[in-house]
Amino acid sequence: MSADSDFALLGHPSDYDHLSEILLRSRPGYGRDRLERYERTISSMIEWAPSYVSASDLVAPVPGQGARSGILVVCPFLPSGLGTPAGVARAYAKVVGGCRTARDHGARIVGLGGFTSIVAGQGERLRREVDVAVTSGNTLTAALALEQVEGLVARLGWDLSQRTVAIVGATGDIGRACALVLGPRVARLVLVGRSVTRLDSLAHDLGPAVSTTTSRDVSDAHVASLVIAATSATEPLIDEADLRPDAVVCDVSYPKTVRRSPEPRDDVLVFAGGIAELPFELDVSYLTRLPGASLVHGCYAETIALSMAGRDESFSIGQGRISPERISEMRALAGDAGIGPAPLLWGQHHLDEAEIDAFAGVASAHGEDAA
Repeated sequence: MSADSDFALLGHPSDYDHLSEILLRSRPGYGRDRLERYERTISSMIEWAPSYVSASDLVAPVPGQGARSGILVVCPFLPSGLGTPAGVARAYAKVVGGCRTARDHGARIVGLGGFTSIVAGQGERLRREVDVAVTSGNTLTAALALEQVEGLVARLGWDLSQRTVAIVGATGDIGRACALVLGPRVARLVLVGRSVTRLDSLAHDLGPAVSTTTSRDVSDAHVASLVIAATSATEPLIDEADLRPDAVVCDVSYPKTVRRSPEPRDDVLVFAGGIAELPFELDVSYLTRLPGASLVHGCYAETIALSMAGRDESFSIGQGRISPERISEMRALAGDAGIGPAPLLWGQHHLDEAEIDAFAGVASAHGEDAA
């Protein structure tokens, strides 16, 4: 068995259509019609399929030091199958198997993409079972989302101290980190999450100087002019049609939290947050579904940045440990590797200058939230 990899990226398909695309890539003879005809049978079989190496030729050049090599490991489970304890247990076993496969291929650090980190307790539980560093990549994902938001807000000429900002999934790792960074800078912060206890704890951590509202009702985010969605929901929670005019949504979730309208609104701007642009091509787009060989999710970018720096460590691990200081540290590390935020996009579509300028014109008519 090959044992010459430095890093490994773990991921999974987002739905059955995505699974079909991955299967067709490795088994073109299957035929899409056959996959559609036997969807129920194949879905049942996939539940018991082990994790496997899908790509073994990933290369991350390090100026003056050669390169780091990597592999992509697919864990064949679907988010829709995580609704029961048995489904979560099967997915977790595949993540453990994927990490051990990565270790057997020589990887010294493993990046947990999508729900591979969620079923593994953001890596905390996993670290005790596999002899390899693991990272959820949530620190760089949060950093990238914040940088994308900051850049767009500056371009729109918004003063955040006059704006209501909502964090949907506020008690999750990424949502909490965004709240800690943005909270002191905004007029009002709406924290939406499932646990009242954890929402209250976050509001306490933010302190009395930050005007906060906590809620378990996603509709309370509709009042915000800036929404950051960072949930672990398997289905969309926010309808574009319900958002206020002039709303900006940074959707960091995988799968996405926002359900787009059949006719997208010109008074709302929605983009995928936490996406990185690498200074080289690393084509895993058949798994990430991103429109470019140099684009990856922040969780993968953090793994690559750590490997390039020779820091094979569990940087982002567990829940609630991302601080503004850790975000700054990871931003600097990624910057040293030439990794930065990707241009704004949604799905396969890049938001061009004209679209952003058109939205800016519409949004300016609505003014600010606070006097």
